Amino acid sequence: MDLLQLQKNFATINAWEILQPIIVKNLKRVEELNRKQLLKGDMSDGTSRHHSKSEMSEIYIEDKISRGVYDQSIYPAMNFYNEGDFHKGIKAQMDLFGIEIESLDSKAKELEQEYGSVLYGLTDDSLKELLEPIIPEYIQSLFLELSKG
Repeated sequence: MDLLQLQKNFATINAWEILQPIIVKNLKRVEELNRKQLLKGDMSDGTSRHHSKSEMSEIYIEDKISRGVYDQSIYPAMNFYNEGDFHKGIKAQMDLFGIEIESLDSKAKELEQEYGSVLYGLTDDSLKELLEPIIPEYIQSLFLELSKG
């Protein structure tokens, strides 16, 4: 392939069309990373939400610890896990603007109203973890498209 053909190929490439199917293949990983963050008390903006340290909150935390659904090392951060329905309900999908994350659990709207949209999304560290396998695959796919013709 000569330089002129390579230039023509560049002009016809739609980077989003190449990237989109790769992202779709990784939506389950997005969900896993979001759950993992919440279990550590991490919100998508890098902050964490904390228990109030009231007597009732402390009793609630002790109960969660005894059931094995709360890691004391994140105290006083919340992990948004009680029975697991909110975490299990976390789903990611592609829309016109990128990845949309939500929980299909019945408590999701209530949690969203109280804690905001930062429940969903990836921290910088999670995003780096997600992109590790995506970037090489994207580069390879892009190279294949450039090589056509």
